[in-house]
Amino acid sequence: MRPRSMPILLPILFVGASCMDGAPAAPAPLGGFDAAVPVVLADAHATGREATAGPSPAPRGRPSSAIAAAAAAAAATISPPVVVSDAGGQPFGRHAQDVNDAGQVIGISSTGHAFLWAEGAGMRDLADLPGSGSRAAAINNAGQVVGSSVTDTGLPIAHAVLWTDPANVRDLGGTLGGAPSEASGINDSGQVVGFSGSGAFLWTEASGMRDLGTLGGRGSFAFGINAAGQAVGSSGTAGGELHAFLWDPASGMRDLGRLGGCCSEAYGINDAGQVVGYATTANGQHAFLWTAERGMVDLLPDAPRSVATAINAAGQVAGWMTRETTTRGFFWAPDSGAVELPPLPGHTFSVATALNARGQAVGRSSLAMAGSEVAGTERAVLWTVRPGGGSAPAVDHLRAVALPPGVIPGLSGIWLRVRLTDAGDAGPWDWRIDWGDGVVHTPTDVARSGEFAFLRAAPYTTAGPHAITVTATDPSGLTSGAATTVVP
Repeated sequence: MRPRSMPILLPILFVGASCMDGAPAAPAPLGGFDAAVPVVLADAHATGREATAGPSPAPRGRPSSAIAAAAAAAAATISPPVVVSDAGGQPFGRHAQDVNDAGQVIGISSTGHAFLWAEGAGMRDLADLPGSGSRAAAINNAGQVVGSSVTDTGLPIAHAVLWTDPANVRDLGGTLGGAPSEASGINDSGQVVGFSGSGAFLWTEASGMRDLGTLGGRGSFAFGINAAGQAVGSSGTAGGELHAFLWDPASGMRDLGRLGGCCSEAYGINDAGQVVGYATTANGQHAFLWTAERGMVDLLPDAPRSVATAINAAGQVAGWMTRETTTRGFFWAPDSGAVELPPLPGHTFSVATALNARGQAVGRSSLAMAGSEVAGTERAVLWTVRPGGGSAPAVDHLRAVALPPGVIPGLSGIWLRVRLTDAGDAGPWDWRIDWGDGVVHTPTDVARSGEFAFLRAAPYTTAGPHAITVTATDPSGLTSGAATTVVP
């Protein structure tokens, strides 16, 4: 534990003639400056102090990370699963495969066709190639969908396809070696990955279908792609094993390794290059999270069997895990651990296959007997997960102004306007402000959220520009991502 001092808040000032006794208005370079927000001193004994402060609060400490994670998981709320279907329940989705940030869901419907669904708009079949069915595998934020459709031109064969809208399906061209193909991932630039026969491919409008190669063995499969064009999947190795890979346009295919067993596969990658999938261990098949800094880490070591299927920009992961004869979808977050995604009433089985930036996960729910799904009972579903009080704070607005003396009495110095959001947490928060010139302030127990400002009274003594970086930490020990702004 360490002693804390209560923040001191300067009186709220308003820009205007009646308050400034005829002082000149702020000059044009201070555009965006607004003295009507509360201001906290940042450099008064390295802590924030409030003008209305009473006695200092009792010292408080941070709980352990395990306690914080447990509290966060307990605070998470999960909406009841929503069945992905048309009005009246027919047709309905049997397998939901992906969801974009707008909440559009794609997958395979009860009619055997690829579908596109959105709340309020219902379900639409996606056009097929001339053949006998289709499968939607991935959707990007532009609403473009990829998957496969069977063509009966000559020998019936599945071809990788792209839908630009529900009525327009495009064959992505000749398959590699004449084998069946499927598109399994698409990024917002329209780059597509998948597999043709036993070879992973990357498709672009400019160059068509490109073979991504292997890790030295036979066969490879690509399942996901991020904004940088990095693809993930699995490949045979020279030793006859199946290993997860990360393919980069500049460096080619990289083996992501294993967790002690023979095999691994990667299914999802976010724009930060974090990868998820599964790897076999001495104790079974386990979900993993791979990062360049830490390598492959067992995500759910206590679950006998698990698979991670998707990861979003916040590093949140979706997948499924099995304990004894019960299989449940899960949602995992760095600050809260894993929570189960419940099946529909009367069902006993759930699987999550995809996750968007809003915390919406999709997958399927079904009846299971002896641990196995009962054919025909599958329903595509959507869950919404709200981390609640266990979520990390966010500094989602930051702006700095250097205010010279005499413009507004009492507010000369570096004026740093922030906006703090932290759903379900009442604070107070500890802050760290790196002013970009070697000076770091750590205001503690700041009870303010929403929009307010920090004031550093001491001017810069070095030439600018200066990059200012701030973070906020809540009482459970969860810290925001770093926010940065520049002041001349």
